Amino acid sequence: MADELTAAPAAEPRATERSNAWIAERLRQAASLLVAQGANPFRVGAYRRAADTIDRLEKDLRAVAQAGGQPALDVIPGIGPSIAGAIMEMLATGQWGFLNRLKGTADPEALFCSVPGIGPGLAHRHSAGTGPRFVGGAGACGA
Repeated sequence: MADELTAAPAAEPRATERSNAWIAERLRQAASLLVAQGANPFRVGAYRRAADTIDRLEKDLRAVAQAGGQPALDVIPGIGPSIAGAIMEMLATGQWGFLNRLKGTADPEALFCSVPGIGPGLAHRHSAGTGPRFVGGAGACGA
């Protein structure tokens, strides 16, 4: 009962809610933000491959980490030392500092363009017309 009263805020899911799917989604968010920032495609691909691997993984990442720590995560195909460290951070804290930094530094128009179904036209209309104002010119989505 006391654990329920001291539950983490909504932005920080409880440890039991930090599922494989939740972690895979955070990795995909990072990949999308990196694309919007024009990052190296190989780096983007690494995050996407790791997310796909985690989605297909039959084992719970929390159980893997509890049994063998970061080295146990590192040996999963598609998960290298850096992503294993990120997973450990997400499992331990419910946050991922790298993703938080990406969210804070992304060009707003480029970030808007990273949302599926939103292309350069809509992003430009929002930056040039009514609605939210974004820094950066037209073309952040490739127009």
